[in-house]
Amino acid sequence: MGSRPILAINHKLHRPACGTRAGKFATSLAHVASDFPHVRVVLCPASADLSCVVDVANRVGSIEVWAQAAEGVGWGSHTGALSVDHLVELGVSGTLVNHAERGVSEEEIASLISQARTQNFLICACASDDEAAARIAALSPDLIAVEPPGLIGGDISVTSADPDLISQSVHAVEEVDSSVGLLCGAGVKTGDDVRIALELGTKGVLLASGVTKADEPDKALRNLLSGLK
Repeated sequence: MGSRPILAINHKLHRPACGTRAGKFATSLAHVASDFPHVRVVLCPASADLSCVVDVANRVGSIEVWAQAAEGVGWGSHTGALSVDHLVELGVSGTLVNHAERGVSEEEIASLISQARTQNFLICACASDDEAAARIAALSPDLIAVEPPGLIGGDISVTSADPDLISQSVHAVEEVDSSVGLLCGAGVKTGDDVRIALELGTKGVLLASGVTKADEPDKALRNLLSGLK
């Protein structure tokens, strides 16, 4: 998975980052990311925008593209599904799963991980707390993102509101499977938030509104990346 810290941005369905604006949004962030080659900058666009953002990644470089969700199915009669096979063919390199806004069962997570292992496809499974993170770590995803639901989309970062949760989650995951990396998220908006997350033992952060709702997303990203020097 590499040693570079990760900064992953979930576009969700925030309008400034979606639809006809997705390409411009991704391009501006990719240009900022090119100044920070020591960081893995990941964009997680809405499903309808995946191909557009992959085109930006291929043209500009400096970013990775993950899906916001996927299912552990192959090709076939799966209306509305996003399969690992399909995402790989599009040029997508990973996916989130079990986000607080789109929870799934641990059985579904396990199925997706099994499918991904045959494709060198990264799985970042979300968890609400350290206990959930430990259970999911037993399934051996590549990454776990711990995001307290009550702080998602808010103005208070988990790094200041509940730093103990981050430390406890890092420890809990390491005890189960030390190969699984931990990200943290919810309210992350500044370079200091990112720096503290790393100091607490994470591999990076997962965020959304700190960039997608910013007046100037490129400047917001640059500020966040300043915490990853």
